[in-house]
Amino acid sequence: MNQWFKSYLSERKQITSIRDRHSDIGSVTVGVPPGSVLGPVLFLLYINDICNAITDVKIKLFADDSNLFLHDASL
Repeated sequence: MNQWFKSYLSERKQITSIRDRHSDIGSVTVGVPPGSVLGPVLFLLYINDICNAITDVKIKLFADDSNLFLHDASL
């Protein structure tokens, strides 16, 4: 199962096309493939328990994103 997820989420490429113009091929290093069926399911698995899994941080949850705020008391 782990190998399947790894192959699904790694070594992704993307290109942008507008009319007859095309960008260079770029590597996608974060996220899931846009428009994928599995993307929303993976997001829900990630977001549902993040507040319980990570303690001592302030977490801001948005419609389709999250931010973690960390600070060091010695600074």
